[in-house]
Amino acid sequence: MPENRRSRLLPRRGMSLFLLPALLAAGGCSGKGDALSGRYEGSNLVVLIVDTLRADHLGCYGYPRPTTPRIDGLAGESLVFDNATVPIGITLPSHASILTGLYPQNTGSFRNYGRLDDRLLTLAEVLKDRGYRTGAVVGTAVLKSSKNLGQGFDAYLENFASREWVPGSKNQVKRRKGTAEDGLRLAREWIEEDPGRPFFLMVNLYDVHAPFILPPEFQGRFRSRGDDPEMAARFGEEGWRSVAGDPDKAALIDDYDAALAYTDAEIGKFLDALEREGLDGETIVVVTADHGEELYQHRDYASHGMYLYDGETRVPLLIRLPDRTRTGRVETVAESVDLFPSLLDLLGIRTEAAVDGVSMIPALEGAGTGKRRAFAMRLPEDERGRPLPRQFMVRDGDTKLIHTLGGETELYRLDRDPWERNDLAAGGGADARTRGLIRSGREWYREEAVDNAAAATLDGETAEDLRALGYLQ
Repeated sequence: MPENRRSRLLPRRGMSLFLLPALLAAGGCSGKGDALSGRYEGSNLVVLIVDTLRADHLGCYGYPRPTTPRIDGLAGESLVFDNATVPIGITLPSHASILTGLYPQNTGSFRNYGRLDDRLLTLAEVLKDRGYRTGAVVGTAVLKSSKNLGQGFDAYLENFASREWVPGSKNQVKRRKGTAEDGLRLAREWIEEDPGRPFFLMVNLYDVHAPFILPPEFQGRFRSRGDDPEMAARFGEEGWRSVAGDPDKAALIDDYDAALAYTDAEIGKFLDALEREGLDGETIVVVTADHGEELYQHRDYASHGMYLYDGETRVPLLIRLPDRTRTGRVETVAESVDLFPSLLDLLGIRTEAAVDGVSMIPALEGAGTGKRRAFAMRLPEDERGRPLPRQFMVRDGDTKLIHTLGGETELYRLDRDPWERNDLAAGGGADARTRGLIRSGREWYREEAVDNAAAATLDGETAEDLRALGYLQ
């Protein structure tokens, strides 16, 4: 069984055995008190991962532009997690954490190259061992099959190739990223091959990741000058002032939003297909992201991986249950590593896998006070391969700490300062709570299981992929 292979990697301190209960407090959910653990035994599971999607650009998270009408509709039928975070802001390591329930320290994956250790147990392996069909569709060469994320998947489909409507100048990009339309078409075709068995499907959608390649009907969907008073008023002066008077910066945000609108439309078609086939009432649907995107709100930076502000670390997380008995907002902290144990809990599947995540389900049933802290780290190097000072984030309720080892500390109260503008640690000195958060972050950061280390050799083909997608210069 897969667990036997994984058991060779011994649990470290702080790691949860999924057999043990672990709680996350929920707020604002309807249907509280109904048993959820095991309620959806035998249900299908679909996990849609929208690459590079920051939470605050969706309507259901308060964004004023109509970027996500279909996901907003899904949110009305779902549990919507307001404070979901990822442990690292880059594609391959973050997907590895989602699939294993482990932090990067325990997957050994810190970069967009290398491969996942064969000894690690994935969600696909657990479900395949329980009789599920398992399929994945990936929209980027960053996740190509040689990275070994496909362990446990019956089918691992690579959706990145030429498209008729892609401009010729994008040839190097279009060979390395696919479209949501084609990716979700492949997903539907895979489901239809054997609809009689329960299935687990993971789909990576890469359209929101720059460089943007949009079909004609979405090009120019949103346009602003960078000094748009309506956007400043509705989106918030703190969020919009970073691009005020700069048309080029505003245009990047416009294209980001257009790519999201396109992805949302394709997700809507996929959800419609599930309903037509009578599968929506038999399927748990998850929509989330592997990381967000900084869009000039901090340090005049537009990308991801370099910093630990919410634009990069906070992601959407929606879970729609087959019977829609539980909906509403979940306000407490959640991490992407919590998906592994939580989804298995909903499906009534128990495993001896040692994971870093905790099941969110007991608290959604009305038990416990739950998890308060979430953690994240930045990349080891910048896009030119230069080492970066080690940095981690600790979120404790509404308090967020960013600390550079041997360097500066930043401290924010997100309930009063959601744009992370007012650094409470500025001027030096740290109170007892801040020192405690730093200690907690240091302990988390150093919890490495070095025998899990991925083979992180950057070969020539992978280097070309990463350059085309903007990861290397």
